[in-house]
Amino acid sequence: MDIQNNVPLPSNPLPKPQKATNVILMIIVVVLLLANGVTLYFLFKKPASLPVNTNIVIDVNENLNVENANTNTTSSSDLNLPPIDLGQKVIKVSWQDNPTPVAVDKFFDIATIQAKLKTAGYKYGSESETDFIKELDGTYKIWKVGTVAEGQPIINADVYLVGTIEMNYSFKRVIKQGDSLVVLGKQSNFYDGPISNYTASLDSALFNLDNNAMIGNLDLPDTISVPNTKYRLLKFEQSWQLFSDYSNAQKLFAYSTGQYLYKDSNSDCYIARAGDGTAWKYYLDLSSLDTNTNVNYANNSGSILLNIPSVLDNKDYQSRGGCSLCYEFADYITSLTQLTKIGTNSKGESFYTFKDVNQKSDPKETKSVLRSMYDAYYVPGLGDNSGKLSYDEFLKQYPIVIWRDPLDSFVIFRNGSLGPVAECGKPVIYLYPTKTTDVSVKVNPTGGFKFTDPDYGTGWLVKAEPNGNLYNYANKTNYPYLFWEGYGLNYQIPKQGFVVAKADVEKFLQEKLAQQGLIVKEYSEFIDFWLPKMQSDPYYFITFVPQAEFDKLAPLQINPKPDTVIRVFMDYKGLDKPMPVAPQILATPKRVGFTVVEWGGAIHK
Repeated sequence: MDIQNNVPLPSNPLPKPQKATNVILMIIVVVLLLANGVTLYFLFKKPASLPVNTNIVIDVNENLNVENANTNTTSSSDLNLPPIDLGQKVIKVSWQDNPTPVAVDKFFDIATIQAKLKTAGYKYGSESETDFIKELDGTYKIWKVGTVAEGQPIINADVYLVGTIEMNYSFKRVIKQGDSLVVLGKQSNFYDGPISNYTASLDSALFNLDNNAMIGNLDLPDTISVPNTKYRLLKFEQSWQLFSDYSNAQKLFAYSTGQYLYKDSNSDCYIARAGDGTAWKYYLDLSSLDTNTNVNYANNSGSILLNIPSVLDNKDYQSRGGCSLCYEFADYITSLTQLTKIGTNSKGESFYTFKDVNQKSDPKETKSVLRSMYDAYYVPGLGDNSGKLSYDEFLKQYPIVIWRDPLDSFVIFRNGSLGPVAECGKPVIYLYPTKTTDVSVKVNPTGGFKFTDPDYGTGWLVKAEPNGNLYNYANKTNYPYLFWEGYGLNYQIPKQGFVVAKADVEKFLQEKLAQQGLIVKEYSEFIDFWLPKMQSDPYYFITFVPQAEFDKLAPLQINPKPDTVIRVFMDYKGLDKPMPVAPQILATPKRVGFTVVEWGGAIHK
């Protein structure tokens, strides 16, 4: 007899038993959660890599080379990182309208950097975080300038401009993604041997270096044509300032869509703005001025043979300093009514001189432009002069000729036989090798030498001792230093500096020269030379030309290569009363290894 369970069947059939299926599903969910967790960990905990064509993780923490580091010597190679290849050789950037300042502790991974410096044995790693941030803040200024454009292999990356303050500024273009910082070596002033070895070690610890990748929409054109003229402008160099620092920039014309040429009263070059907010200098190519014009671009001498019939017959004139390709503008001339025409050249270009021989560059000046040239720069025995002419005879030689350029600037040309545009006063070079060494020294003031001791010839070859004594092989004589004076220094005087009462100048120089790395012997000799020249006015504006700028004025080549180079160049101006100025930030370099020290200044008589 069959017995059936009298339980009604459900309207929908029951599924098969699910115990095994549920376990499998739970395992899959757990695996997925773990995978997501691992992914998030590497995204947010590990330093971000740049996802480019090659799978490279750019991480200062993993690449820091500390094998040769020690606490006593800090060479620029101690913390050098191997070059990093971004893979993407040309990067397009979406530029901001204006650079945005960024605090150093918002830009750098402070804790990670300090940890690695501490491991390497550097004292900066043992500083408090507050003190270390102050060190960084006194070394770098940082601006965000753009973002890597969409569609580029490098994603979620920003572009920054990093200025080294002690070089006022040495600009680096840096790509930042997460905590990874990559310097674009081809488009940065990334010096192999900067003024401060402290900065060199920091640069190496903070940044990776890529010498291949470039920003494709950064560089400006090499030439700019002046509309409706035969003239063109040639790119000279990057300014040591941001474009925004040129507060008086006047827009002249558009050389491309949205791109303009400017003139600023604080610059003798014309300027243009790059995408990252830096200013670049341009100068007028004068090769079209006249068939007899000889602009010597090879050595930047600015020698121009002016041929003005019945007035000047191929006379040698200069309108620039020896180191600069920019011209001397007479911004105090605002109208042709202030000038007297002296003639035209074969191309119909008009040339002028001052209608009033007492014309001043500024109403506050005590001397006229011509009188200042006579007193300060006209030196007997130079050029065609066998002795110093009287002032009246000087005026008859057309000491200054003025030309109105196609951009309506009045350009000054100075008679080359009546003295240089400017003069570099008594630079002296000290050599301190770690052991007695034969050293070759070459310096190239692009305006030429006025005097050297010992005789320069094609360069100095000396036996240098650690105490600074030098034996010159050419004349078999001992010297305490190498001495030179040169012509034609033309540079933009820094706006930053110090106003010092005459009575305080000596103490001020002792303090500031020591701050820039000079020892007692060196700054005492500096003061012995310069202090007597700074006693005629109640106050003085004193500033120091950045070393990177002076390196252009007078390139210095030394073999064997020194570990530390300190070059201090002062400029100053007498004042009747104090004036407000922004204080200048001065670096304190470390004297490490083979050290070379040079000091000098601009002569004002």
